[in-house]
Amino acid sequence: MHLTKARLATTLSDEERQAEFGTAIDYLKAALVQAPRYFLANRDLASAYADRHEYDLADRYFARAVTIHPDDPTTRQRWAESLSEQGRIRDAIFQYVAAVELAPENADFRNKLAELYLKANRPDAGRIQWQAARVIDPLHKAFAEKLRSLGAEVQ
Repeated sequence: MHLTKARLATTLSDEERQAEFGTAIDYLKAALVQAPRYFLANRDLASAYADRHEYDLADRYFARAVTIHPDDPTTRQRWAESLSEQGRIRDAIFQYVAAVELAPENADFRNKLAELYLKANRPDAGRIQWQAARVIDPLHKAFAEKLRSLGAEVQ
C-alpha cells in the first residue's frame, strides 16, 4: 500500500513521497525476515529501491526475485527499466529479451526492446522487434513510423 501511494498519490510532497517509500521498504524488509524467499516482497523491495535510485540494492533484490521466480515477465521488465535508467543498456536488453520470451504477445515489451537495440547501435535487431510488435498490434501507428525511420518497408 505504501509503495503504491508513493508512486501514485499526486498530492504528496517530495518529502512525503520519500517517507512512503521508506515505510514500504521497512515493511518489505520485515516480510523478508520472516520469509526470505517470498517472491513479491523481493520484487517490490527491488522496485522500491529502483524508484529511490538506490540501484545496487535494487539489483540485489531483482536478482533474488528472478532466482525465486524466473518466469515473471513483470520482474524482468521492471529490472530492465532500472538498468536502462542506469545506462546499462546491454544488461537491460538481456532482461527485456527474457521478458519477450516469457510474454511474446506483449507489443510494449518488444517496443522497449527495440528502442534499447537502437541505443546499442543494433537497428537490425530493433527492426525485428518492431515488425513483431506491429503484427501483434497492427493499429499502433508508432510501430509503423519507427519502422519507416529505419528504412523498412511498411505495408
